[in-house]
Amino acid sequence: MNDTASRTAVPETAVADFASDYADCFRTASVPGTTAADWATMSLRGADGAFGTVVWHGILGFDLAPAGAPGTLVGWSVRHDSPERFVLETEGRLMAGRMVFEMTGDQVLWTTTLRYHGSVAGWVWAAAGPAHRRLAPHSLGRARHSLARRFGS
Repeated sequence: MNDTASRTAVPETAVADFASDYADCFRTASVPGTTAADWATMSLRGADGAFGTVVWHGILGFDLAPAGAPGTLVGWSVRHDSPERFVLETEGRLMAGRMVFEMTGDQVLWTTTLRYHGSVAGWVWAAAGPAHRRLAPHSLGRARHSLARRFGS
């Protein structure tokens, strides 16, 4: 079993309807029987606690919904939920964010896009982005390991 995730090209389907100043995408092998929502839930596991408060709300300035609010996952609004595609969005004082989890054949893709509301957002993301690019593939790989154990693959 390969639990690694790697950076890949950003798919047009993930950014076509969300103008952005930043986008990245990571991929890993999918697990049969899983949905895009399964991948989002497992990849973002634990992000609704201190991480969400300190990083997403505090540093990046996102306006997050309260934990467990209907129609949300880790404080982000669920904009689309189908077996093949799960989309989360949030607004904030510095930027807007979107995360798209897509099932594509034997892979799952996690695309993150940001739209800056001013020049300060670019500076903030220049400092925070490297940590995101280390954390996202680790989280996606961890999700793969957990989902493979749960779904027996």
